[in-house]
Amino acid sequence: MIWPLLGALLVTVLMLPMGHWQAVSVVDTQPSKLAAFEGHWEDGPVPLGIIGFVDEANGRTVALEIPGGVNLLAGDFSRTKSYPGLNSFAPEDRPPLQLTYQTYHLMILLWGAMLVIALGAWWLNRKGKLESKKGLLTLLMWAPILPMLAIQLGWAAAEVGRQPWIVWQELRTLDAISKAVPAGEVLLSLILFTAFYTLLYVAWGRVVIKFIKKGPEAVEGVE
Repeated sequence: MIWPLLGALLVTVLMLPMGHWQAVSVVDTQPSKLAAFEGHWEDGPVPLGIIGFVDEANGRTVALEIPGGVNLLAGDFSRTKSYPGLNSFAPEDRPPLQLTYQTYHLMILLWGAMLVIALGAWWLNRKGKLESKKGLLTLLMWAPILPMLAIQLGWAAAEVGRQPWIVWQELRTLDAISKAVPAGEVLLSLILFTAFYTLLYVAWGRVVIKFIKKGPEAVEGVE
């Protein structure tokens, strides 16, 4: 039991530097996406939001946040470097703010949840108490859904956050539409991909649940 838990813990911890590296890239190459990620309206140091809501009507963000937190993650330990806010971009050049903000922060919160679950399970297993924690064992059974959900939320934040640009400040998504591929073919491809992967997930779920219900096989001579 210890090795799967250590593996899960290691992978979860490694997400932090990798995420940091990608965030620094966004700071340098897509400042409008960064502003949308954090609901950052005015030019200046960027706070690190934990949870919140973007009030687009009044041009503000109501959030629980760490002042200058993004600056710290970007290596600006004085937290004085100024980054452009949403007000520096024309409304038509901003991504959909609420969806970008929420998907990004839900992804981060899921990472935190995975870290807490992995640490808790590893510690209880080390103390020999994990097998008695039925609730946690049930949670661990469903926990593999969390990274998959976090990945999808991350992709949503990345792709929605780049709008309206497919190449930032060079090519708009609207102008990148291929006239050689009819909309019907694009829709059909999306439907087929959705149906195929839904089928795979259902099949995977049935197999996994079958093994879980069956339980581990008893080995003769091993208690």
